[in-house]
Amino acid sequence: MHVRRIQRQVFCELLRHGLGPDSVDISHVDRLSCDINKIGGNAMLWYCRFRWHQNTRADDVRRRVLEQHDAGTNKPDKIRGWYNLAGGGSGFLLVDTDDPHELTDLLQPYMDLVSWDVHAVYEVTYQEMVDQIRQKFQTTT
Repeated sequence: MHVRRIQRQVFCELLRHGLGPDSVDISHVDRLSCDINKIGGNAMLWYCRFRWHQNTRADDVRRRVLEQHDAGTNKPDKIRGWYNLAGGGSGFLLVDTDDPHELTDLLQPYMDLVSWDVHAVYEVTYQEMVDQIRQKFQTTT
């Protein structure tokens, strides 16, 4: 295992246990590359692509977001990122949860306004992918 991967795993483990970045030297670790799946946790990362239904208006979506936020059902601590595509009407969320029922509870209140296409995803850094490919070719030749 590469030293950088071990350092990232240690850093992510510290974050998971509530220890701040001051606990270790993290100048060489990308904070956003922490994926609990890689360090033995249970959280899954979900790619949730949305597209507005044909008759959905921007104000409908805005109103629903505020209603769900005020009701406490948007779970902002689970949303790693919310991305809108240029031009409007579509985008995607990245949601961290180990419970697919919790994911459904988050997405269902919007189903009359948008369609969802949901996939479990995991992060692989570019260098890790290149290393895996090289290793695969070395073992097959």
